[in-house]
Amino acid sequence: MATVVYIDGVRVASERASVSVFDRGFLHGDSVFESLRTYWGRPLLLGRHLVRLERSARSIGFALPVALSELAAEVQCALRDAGTGERAVRVTVTRGTGEPGLDPTTAVQPTRVIAVRDAPPLQRSLDECVQIQTMARSMGRGHTAEAKHGSGLVGVLATARARGQGAAEAIWISPRGDVLEGASSNVFVVQGRRVVTPPTDGRILAGVTRGRVLEIAPNVGCEALETSVSDEQLRTADEVFLTSALRGIVPVGAVDDVVIAGGRPGVVTRALWSAFLTRALQSDSS
Repeated sequence: MATVVYIDGVRVASERASVSVFDRGFLHGDSVFESLRTYWGRPLLLGRHLVRLERSARSIGFALPVALSELAAEVQCALRDAGTGERAVRVTVTRGTGEPGLDPTTAVQPTRVIAVRDAPPLQRSLDECVQIQTMARSMGRGHTAEAKHGSGLVGVLATARARGQGAAEAIWISPRGDVLEGASSNVFVVQGRRVVTPPTDGRILAGVTRGRVLEIAPNVGCEALETSVSDEQLRTADEVFLTSALRGIVPVGAVDDVVIAGGRPGVVTRALWSAFLTRALQSDSS
């Protein structure tokens, strides 16, 4: 349950927070969103997340109802209301209310929701790995490649299937055997001192945390590359890790039934996480 909720700029009690049953976000997943968390009480890369939110809305045909500066101020206000501690933030903007049909032109003013809840404690060091489960995906994201939208049923079902097999995350593989992305993460493989992640070629969503890792990789003596990664390369990599805004960097110890890096966090993954935390401690919210 969220501890603090703002709807259209007004704080409401979390237990009574609601949107219309005719809101297109509720009816069709016709919405965009961003999730992020605080590090040492500050929202990390808030500016980048909100820029992507605006880009997501534009790519599916509507504009945010307020300026990014106002939206950022609302997030900061909600975080202050939530008090001390590490928080997870979700900013959702729907196309608005309208007729139940698919026609988006019936929608009126977009609805914006900011929900703040407790976040898991930050890991100061990486102590354990997760297992990931590969799954086939028949197509890329297509025209919604730039949009982090609310139509998440495919990810929900993939995650349920992965969890049912004891894995923490589902990883999609294309029909030709390319690694794409996780249901809620980006994927990296480590090959020696090379840190490699699939390119943003219309088949994946480029995560904000993914971008930060690409920036800091040279700081730990690694070459960062955006290029195709095969299923075989995933299974034979020196190390594998996932990135997401809420989880940061997550080391992978097994791909399906193949053990990676002895089932322990690798040296490069540990170094990247340390550099990531250092950068988070030093940086502002942009």
